[in-house]
Amino acid sequence: MVYKNFEPFLIGGLSSCNAEFFTFPIDLVKTRLQIQGQAINNCSGKYRGMLDCFSSVYREEGIKTMFSGIKPALLRQATYGTFKLGFYQYMKKMLFSSDVSHHNEHFYKNIFIGSLSGASANALANPTDVLKIRMQADYQLFKNQSMTVSFRKIFNSEGLFGLYRGVWPNAQRAAIITGVELSIYDSVKQFLIYKLSLKDGIEAHLMSSAMAGFCAAVAATPIDVIKVV
Repeated sequence: MVYKNFEPFLIGGLSSCNAEFFTFPIDLVKTRLQIQGQAINNCSGKYRGMLDCFSSVYREEGIKTMFSGIKPALLRQATYGTFKLGFYQYMKKMLFSSDVSHHNEHFYKNIFIGSLSGASANALANPTDVLKIRMQADYQLFKNQSMTVSFRKIFNSEGLFGLYRGVWPNAQRAAIITGVELSIYDSVKQFLIYKLSLKDGIEAHLMSSAMAGFCAAVAATPIDVIKVV
């Protein structure tokens, strides 16, 4: 069925947008801490840690700042999240359908497919990532502008290169995150279900997601710092 072919794309996009919205304040704090020491928003040495950064932004700039950049972030996830999971499931089915079963996940093959899917999807979404980081770094500069006007402003001042600034480390980061995240998710889920006899339900999926997300974050943090600064 055609619906079955597009199901991973739809699920990937919706779940990515949902996760992005609820974790966005944490992402903003991460970005502010990563750019400390840079000549952006005069924030060198301003924050002493995660909680201090969170409370300082909320106290000095308001709750709206905590969601500064949410529109391009959701647009990014609507593209990146959709194609990331969609490409992964599609290529996994097309390339390795003959030797992949629910009982026998091929970890290294999944890493390869995940990395390729993440890099390809992230390249498409790079302009939205650029705008999201700019808005997180300096909310005052973009607060009265629509997303379309903000994109046009970057394009007029910096050209197409400005919208694709950092695309190479961005693609590397996406390849690392997606390769680690999706392969570990599949492997951990199969281990829980077929080795520990855990029911294939929300508990198994949450445990697999938590482990996959943690490993992906640890693996990608160094290149994430390079991408942001």
